[in-house]
Amino acid sequence: MQKLVATKSNRLFFTAPLCIAASLTLTLFSQAATLYVSPSSANPAPPFNAWTNAAQDIQTAVNATQNGDTVIVTNGIYYTSAVPYGGMTNRVVITNSITLKSVNGPNFTTIKGQLAIAGLAPVTCVYMATNATLTGFTMKGGQNYGVYCSTTNCTITNCVITGCSGNGTGAANGSAAIFAGAVFNSLIISNQSTGVAYSTCHNCVINFNAAGTSVGCTGGGAYSSVLYNCLLTGNTAAQGGGAGGGTMYNCTVTANTGGLGGGGGGGGCYGGTFDNCIVYGNYSLTGTSSNYDLTRGVFTYCCCAPVPSGLSNISANPQFVSAAIGNCHLLPTSPCLGNGDLEAWQQNAVDLDGNPRVQNFLVDMGCYELAVAGGIPNWWLSQYGLPTDGSMNNTSLSGDGRTVKQYYIADANPTNAASYPALTAIQNGTNAMQLTWQGGVLATQFLDTVQTMTNANWQTIFTNTPPTPASNNFTQSGATNGAGFYRLRMQR
Repeated sequence: MQKLVATKSNRLFFTAPLCIAASLTLTLFSQAATLYVSPSSANPAPPFNAWTNAAQDIQTAVNATQNGDTVIVTNGIYYTSAVPYGGMTNRVVITNSITLKSVNGPNFTTIKGQLAIAGLAPVTCVYMATNATLTGFTMKGGQNYGVYCSTTNCTITNCVITGCSGNGTGAANGSAAIFAGAVFNSLIISNQSTGVAYSTCHNCVINFNAAGTSVGCTGGGAYSSVLYNCLLTGNTAAQGGGAGGGTMYNCTVTANTGGLGGGGGGGGCYGGTFDNCIVYGNYSLTGTSSNYDLTRGVFTYCCCAPVPSGLSNISANPQFVSAAIGNCHLLPTSPCLGNGDLEAWQQNAVDLDGNPRVQNFLVDMGCYELAVAGGIPNWWLSQYGLPTDGSMNNTSLSGDGRTVKQYYIADANPTNAASYPALTAIQNGTNAMQLTWQGGVLATQFLDTVQTMTNANWQTIFTNTPPTPASNNFTQSGATNGAGFYRLRMQR
């Protein structure tokens, strides 16, 4: 019932009974936690939220996490836990959506599995579940797998996976150093199994993995995976030494071997799709398919011999800096420069060295762009910690007055004068002169002689083409002591 109410201001208001129904829902948000692991922790105690009460092993800290947490691990070799999960025994099992990362990277932090040898129980290094991230570890000696991911949305970055074994079987038979992960900037090397299987890899080096020699051992480096800007060398398999199936973009596949055990061949690859790739210099023990199985594979904008059918493929030598020592950067005269296909994914991508994938609106074939600063390739400058803008190319850093560019031409360390090529000994032999010198590996060396310094007619008596030994010898027959002068020249 409404009532008429008079107020002191003589204004009239209607009032009515008020009924309010309210429902209150309380949502609690927990802040993501950071947990710590140190094998030398003196007071390990939950919640492991500081170095002073850090867990002593990784699994103990991981067990205490919730989705969104981060576990930080300090230096050490972690090998004590053994957790049954997923039909295997694992050193570390991650079932929450967490980040597990090391403090100082893979050179200092190792998760060590156990191979099935000498009666020891086999242990995989790491098992990962949905949306977990693993950063900065070496996984070593895992049986069947170094890292096993239950789904493809697990992330592995800045890691090394090595020494894992599937007892001579490849991914098709149930073993791989990495299974089903999203892998970034990692090194997968020297495993007795396929390197990566059912994975997506960006900017990775996949070297010296052996899938085995029995039938079905396909893909020594990669199997049914998608690879971007990756280098695959020295891998072996019964078929597809470098890769079996899958898709590759801007990858370099070289010095791999297929056809082991009488397999189907394809030293470089056995089937798959390749775009902007170099598949060259591989070997097969069976048939004529050294680089790829001639009945399989789709190639576009690739360098491969014999030239495969498909758009804009070439078969010319890609001209690596030195494939013999594993340097697969491209020389300035390479036919692969600027002949790749410019695609949308490359716009913000970088090559295996970290240089922009697109240079002057052009893309090179293979995993490396030839980025040059003032006449010196960026990869050479980077290995000595020098800026890649050319700003120090004409600077002397060694104290001998020679510039960085002169050291590049000689292939010597620009911060170490003792590394510069030089004649170190001239000895008089029997009707001959014996000369010894030290020099860089990647420069062409010319040994010249002249009878008198007033005669500028220097003559080249020996040419040493790269890759050259660090120490070299040459005997000039018919020369005697005091018969002339010698000099050593370098050229790149």
